[in-house]
Amino acid sequence: MILPFHGLQIRIPTMVLGAFLLSALVGCGNEALDVSSTDYAPVDLDKSNEERLLRYYLSGYVSREGGDPVESGLFLVDGGFALNPRLLDVQHRRQLEDTDQNGEIGWDEFVAFIEGSYADARGLPLELEFFRREADWRSDTNDWFSVDIDGVMTEARRRVYVPVSAIRSALEGFDAAENELIYPPGTIIVGEHRDGDTVLETTIKRKRPDGFWDFAVYDADGRLASATSTGPRSLNAPIQCVGCHLGRRTFDPEKSFPAEAPDGPHGARAIHVADDLRNAEATTLFDEHARRSDGVLGLYCTLYTAGLLSEREAGTISDDDRVLLQHLGL
Repeated sequence: MILPFHGLQIRIPTMVLGAFLLSALVGCGNEALDVSSTDYAPVDLDKSNEERLLRYYLSGYVSREGGDPVESGLFLVDGGFALNPRLLDVQHRRQLEDTDQNGEIGWDEFVAFIEGSYADARGLPLELEFFRREADWRSDTNDWFSVDIDGVMTEARRRVYVPVSAIRSALEGFDAAENELIYPPGTIIVGEHRDGDTVLETTIKRKRPDGFWDFAVYDADGRLASATSTGPRSLNAPIQCVGCHLGRRTFDPEKSFPAEAPDGPHGARAIHVADDLRNAEATTLFDEHARRSDGVLGLYCTLYTAGLLSEREAGTISDDDRVLLQHLGL
């Protein structure tokens, strides 16, 4: 921006000007914030790793493909955290309010904004059928890796499907020095919450081009829902999804693997796999659940690799799979 100064025109970088404006806003005290007219709305979520959280959420509002919210000017990090409401679509901006009128956007106000605008901003399909057509996940095909889990997210049996091509891409890019398993953009991870053969609801996790994931929940009829419905408690998407996937807390049964996990307050916790997939070498190499380098909580690369190790021991492994194990140092 160019500003006049004693007859001269001085160009001030946008980020510097933003930091100046934010400092001025903060210095005004706890005056109510009019989101409809301000250029910078100070944000204080009072959360650990706050910048990463804000980058995750706000990158989804840059475009349908995601993007860098700092480069776009939507997210200001110099001089304190703030967002520029003017760069939000009008229908999304209306969901952002300083309801307690303290001059900043706090956690509850930010949650209300996300819950009121996220699905539309991300263009989440209203029907699960969209993903069925796009992905066609099934446990009876070699294109998908599937595993049944009893865990902390739901009392229902959770059947998770991950594309084998995505797992192999993460494994092929694995560097033991960096300890990162990164899935390719476009990866879809499906979680069916089941009661026997009945699917009670379905969760979808889809990797965006900007490296973050979108989260969605679909009810028993395949309609987009705001939260899960199975016990022990409802979990809001994406707020409570992101809290776990970007957090550092570990959960059973993944935490105890390859050992059996202890029962939880709502029943058994278990990863239902054959004994030959409880491979300590693969589990130690990836430490997948604790590191969650790509925000993935499951042990999908670990279990898939354990299967390859079992095939090698049985003498049934393919040449490509043998090379992949060598790449992993196994």
